[in-house]
Amino acid sequence: MVWLASGRCLAEECCVPYERIGVLPKAARTQAGYRVYPESAVERVRVVQSAVGVGCTRVELAEVLKSRHAGGAPCHRVYEIAQQTLKGIEANIRSLRHTQKYLKAILSDWLYKHITPEGRS
Repeated sequence: MVWLASGRCLAEECCVPYERIGVLPKAARTQAGYRVYPESAVERVRVVQSAVGVGCTRVELAEVLKSRHAGGAPCHRVYEIAQQTLKGIEANIRSLRHTQKYLKAILSDWLYKHITPEGRS
């Protein structure tokens, strides 16, 4: 079980993976062994989940957040990561368009062979 400083409870799966890779600071523990995170952990997890949702890796985010936490200004690294992510998305779009074109050709061929008068047996 994971607790926030305010006393709210979160699922352990929500925070522990982020603590392991350094996105969240190591949590304090209660006498019962439960982790206790500051309220700011919720916002940090939301930011990380949003970034992961658009293609950033947890490792990249950990790198940026650790740099920022240490007083650095990782703006250029964030820009590089965003550029790499965009290139990956664009490659996926090209691949999907190729697959779309191929599938349309298959369906068109199937339609001609099985539906049109010329293709009926």
